[in-house]
This record gives sequence, C-alpha cells and structure tokens, in this order.
Amino acid sequence: MTDRQTDRQTMIGFMLTGALLLLLFLSSLLLEGNNRDFLLEEGGVIESASVLGYFLCAAIIVYKGKLTYLKQYHYIFLLIIFFMLRELDFDKKFTTMGIFKSRFFISNTVPLAEKIVGAMVLLLLLYVIFMIIHRHSKYFLSGLKNHSIISFGVFITGTLLVASKSLDGIGRKLEGFGVKISNQTSMHATALEEILELGIPIILLLTFSAYFKRNKV
Repeated sequence: MTDRQTDRQTMIGFMLTGALLLLLFLSSLLLEGNNRDFLLEEGGVIESASVLGYFLCAAIIVYKGKLTYLKQYHYIFLLIIFFMLRELDFDKKFTTMGIFKSRFFISNTVPLAEKIVGAMVLLLLLYVIFMIIHRHSKYFLSGLKNHSIISFGVFITGTLLVASKSLDGIGRKLEGFGVKISNQTSMHATALEEILELGIPIILLLTFSAYFKRNKV
C-alpha cells in the first residue's frame, strides 16, 4: 500500500469517527433513564469503549513498533498508559482524593505516602509531556504545514482533549463568571464530554496505524 493510499484511508477513518461521535451525541439527546445510563454513566458503553481504544493503541505500539519503538519513544507509550489509567479513574480510585486536584498536596486528610506517590506520578507525567514537546513539536508543526496525516491526527487528538476538558464541570466553571446553565444543558454537556473522550483513542489508533504503515520499524 502506498503512502497516498494510507493517507486516504486514514482520512476516511477520521471522517467516519466524526460521524460516529455526532451520531452518538444525537442519540444521547433522545435517551433517558437506564438506556442513557447504560451508554454514558461510569462503566457504561462509552467509557468501556474508550478504555478498550487505549488498550488497542498500546497493543499496536507493542506489536508493530516492537522493542525498537518502545526504546526510542517510551514516553509516547507511557502517555497512552496514562490516558487509559485516567479513563479507569486510577488517579482517584486508590487515593483519598484525585491526585490532579491542587488540594491533594496541601490537605491534612491526605497521608504523606499518598502525596509522595502522587508527586512521583505527576513528575513522570511532566517528563512525558516535556519529551513529546521537546522531541516532536518541530516535526508536528512542519507536518501540519506539509499536510502530514500523522500531524493532522495529533492535531485532532489535541483538539478533542481540549474540548472535552473544557466541558468537564462546565456548569461550575461558568458559575465562576456569573453564568448559570440549566441542569439539562449541563447533562448534555457531560454527555458530549464523554463522547469526545471516546474520539481520542479512536483517532490515536488510526494515527498509529497510519504511522506504522508509513514507517516500518
């Protein structure tokens, strides 16, 4: 398969993903009660599919990239693991409160051992982010300029991350600006957040697939 064919197939995959996310959101507007919970609640279809998506991303890195890729780009593999564990709520499942909350490190209710482990996790995450920016930002920007499908996939992933994070607790955030939204609007925003989060591993999986097709490791 040529690079052009790979790019075309990947772009089609991106568009189909967008259509899927839109369909899921429109469906969520119509669902009520148990049906809505089955799709959107913690441990529901959307969240489970997101976790599976990250697992498949990790699997394709190991299978296609092998030890060569893992040695050179271990931080990218670690980022995928972070995403998967975050989706499983590991950042708060085993601690007094979420380690990404500022109160985690200043609260007297959080044991010192938890704070130390939380600090180590955050330092590792900062290392991953630094390495990605330091080693790939220039290639990412030049790739966007040259219409690289890999850079475009990374751009979509970043957009989905920012959008979903912005919708997280949107009611509380808007109240800080004196804006109050209805419970129904907040509910739909939460649904959109979960659905956009599902798009992240799907886009990443398509991007990794394209990368390994173009770059034989």
